[in-house]
Amino acid sequence: MVTGGPQVCPLADDQDAPDALKQVVADADIVFASARLRAQQTAAKAAPHLQALYDPVFNEAPLPPPLLPGVRYLPKTWNVLARAVWLNGHALDGESVKEARLRAASAAAKLDEASSEGKVYLAAHGWFNRMIRPEMKKLGWKCTFDGGDAYWSFRVYEFK
Repeated sequence: MVTGGPQVCPLADDQDAPDALKQVVADADIVFASARLRAQQTAAKAAPHLQALYDPVFNEAPLPPPLLPGVRYLPKTWNVLARAVWLNGHALDGESVKEARLRAASAAAKLDEASSEGKVYLAAHGWFNRMIRPEMKKLGWKCTFDGGDAYWSFRVYEFK
């Protein structure tokens, strides 16, 4: 099973999946992607031999903006602040961290179930992939390759 891929906004027209990712998923039997456009495009570029199944259970965990009127930061700084306050209970009217953890357990169960039909590739989003990781471990999966969290990175899991 392989998870990973870019996070937000559509891919640039000239972007392509790295060869290492294409090689790892070349023999995938099932491809999942979140319901977000960028994940769908990632799946199509990495595994063009299969049509991905789009499912919002794999969507990125929300990133509600912190309520700090008049404070100005660069977007990357806002992302860090937003994730930190979300992890500490700030959800505005969106999904809470507790709800996202339950969804991550559902996502892991879906991947685990699909693996009985063959090799699975998931194109999803960085933070939510991190949330799926402990749920996969609970189901008996082990990360055998960790490509980290950089752009276009991926991880490979095997059932142990």
